[in-house]
Amino acid sequence: MAETGGGKLAVTNRSESTVDLAIDVIAPSATELLPGYEIIPDTAWVKIVLSTFTLAAHTSAVTDIQITVPKDAKFYGKKFQVYIWSHTILPPSKNIGVGLQSRLLLEFIPLPRIKKTPPPSPAPKLAPQKPLKTRKA
Repeated sequence: MAETGGGKLAVTNRSESTVDLAIDVIAPSATELLPGYEIIPDTAWVKIVLSTFTLAAHTSAVTDIQITVPKDAKFYGKKFQVYIWSHTILPPSKNIGVGLQSRLLLEFIPLPRIKKTPPPSPAPKLAPQKPLKTRKA
C-alpha cells in the first residue's frame, strides 16, 4: 500500500524562439541538503506526468507531479529532499542551454503516539459476611 499526493508544475518559455524542454527528477548531493533533510530514498516516488514539451516563444505549459510513497513506518517523522530539474534539450548545433532546479521538500508527520491506558481494575470482591446475632432483651 502507498500514500499518494501531488501538485502541478508550470514552465514558461520567455525567450524569442521555440524551445524543447525536459523535466527530470534528480536526487540532491549530500552537500545540497537543507538542515534536517535527507536524500530521497527513491526518485521514483516523484513522477512527472508530461516530462517533455515544445514551447513556442512566450508560452507556458503545465504538468502534473505525482508523489507516491510506500506506506512504511520507517518514513514517518522524516524529511526528504529532491530536485525537479526543468531544462532545455539542446540540438547538436547549440552549445548553451537553460535550466532551473526546483527544490521539492517532503515531510512526513510522526506516527501518533498512542497512550496505553491500563485495563480497568476488577471490581473489589467482598468477603461473605456472617449473619449478626441479635440478643433478646
